[in-house]
Amino acid sequence: MVHQKDLTEKYLEAYPDVFADIVNGLLFRGKPVIDPVFLAEAETSGIYKCDNEIHETRRDIAKYIQTTIPTECNTEGNISYTEETILKICLIGLENQTSVFYLMPARCMEYDAASYRKQLNTSANFGKRKSDRIYPVRTLVLYFGEKKWTGPLHLKDCLTDYPSGLEPYI
Repeated sequence: MVHQKDLTEKYLEAYPDVFADIVNGLLFRGKPVIDPVFLAEAETSGIYKCDNEIHETRRDIAKYIQTTIPTECNTEGNISYTEETILKICLIGLENQTSVFYLMPARCMEYDAASYRKQLNTSANFGKRKSDRIYPVRTLVLYFGEKKWTGPLHLKDCLTDYPSGLEPYI
């Protein structure tokens, strides 16, 4: 069940200027790097298969940072003209938490992995050319709890004990 407070948070964060302020504050120390004009809505759900069952993940808010680039096109009469192509630069998701979830870094990794999977599924040949690239995905957690966050901030803090020699690979 979705709570009124959660809906209110999502409603506010969906405004491009609010979203840009949050991202600029958290990632760029308040510098106005992200302009709300370049934000576009992104799908918030992802689907994956695990244990022979289909599951869905759902982000609270997600937006693309994108720009347009001019592309030269030729028509049948060899007349050149310029068209704008949308270029996705980054996907940023926001997750609202009112209570500590001690495996939050793993949950964020799940959201991000689903977004990378979607990019890889662009076409059957995507990833087979040296020039193929994907855009970065980042999830930010906004904690609204009354007590201080005591959960892990990094994935390796969610893991059981492991041999110290594995540290560089985690």
